[in-house]
Amino acid sequence: MKKIFQNNFIIYLIYNIFNEIVDYIRFNIFFKYRYRYTYLHKNSLLKKLMKKKKIKDSQVCHIIGSGSSLNSSINKISKKDFVVGCNLAVLTGINFDFYTIEFASNDKITEPKYVTSYLVKRKLLKKNTVVIFKNIKSVKIDRDFLKKTYQKSLNFITDYSWRCFNEKQLKFYLENKIFGKTEKFYQYNSTLVLLISIACNLKFKKIVLHGVDFGGKYFYSSKVNLNIKKISYIKELKDHENNNISKQGVYIHFKDLNMPSVFKQISNILEKKGINLLAASRSSKSSKFLRVYKNFI
Repeated sequence: MKKIFQNNFIIYLIYNIFNEIVDYIRFNIFFKYRYRYTYLHKNSLLKKLMKKKKIKDSQVCHIIGSGSSLNSSINKISKKDFVVGCNLAVLTGINFDFYTIEFASNDKITEPKYVTSYLVKRKLLKKNTVVIFKNIKSVKIDRDFLKKTYQKSLNFITDYSWRCFNEKQLKFYLENKIFGKTEKFYQYNSTLVLLISIACNLKFKKIVLHGVDFGGKYFYSSKVNLNIKKISYIKELKDHENNNISKQGVYIHFKDLNMPSVFKQISNILEKKGINLLAASRSSKSSKFLRVYKNFI
């Protein structure tokens, strides 16, 4: 079956357009009326974020991942810079302008939903960070937990995801959907891809990736005090890291579709737009194919 999608571009388009229509119905009819989520449309979110960018007069956007190399690059962030994070990056103690979360799984080992909700409420919302919940269509999501925990405090976005079967299809999807002129949010295999597209929409010319290591330990492994006292939360973090420490994405065996290849393609697309996608430090595996921030002229 995969060969049919790989070898026929029209079938690939029909397959993904059909799935996008199905997701649209799920978002706007089933989820909206059953769970009463408050959705934030793309233009509305970009207006909020552009306002924060103008107030700070930011020229550089830092996107914070969770890899251990973050510990060697965090000091490169200045107060005027625009800072974007996701999931567990809040453990750094950085002040974020924009933050996305998607941890609300029924599988406690896979995703630490309780510690994430604790951090969102105790740290992010108190600092006037724009926080949204994404990937609501995932089959793993505990939607009753979402309704109970976030419904009154967060906005939700509808992010669509296409499946690609070869490099040509991925290139088309990145150029025309994720980094194209659309009114929808699109992502591919990693939240960071969505965050890069949002930074692009905010007209940043320098986008710096921190902690993008494609596997390995998380940045908080070496932290003795995370300011989290509840033992069950600490266990949740450790279980999550142990479960994901060797995870490198669903396309690890497909060289043209794995995450390093995706970031290379994104870098090429952004370069044509006059945007530099940079690695924050040489200790990050992303520095093997991205130029390093501060050393870039």
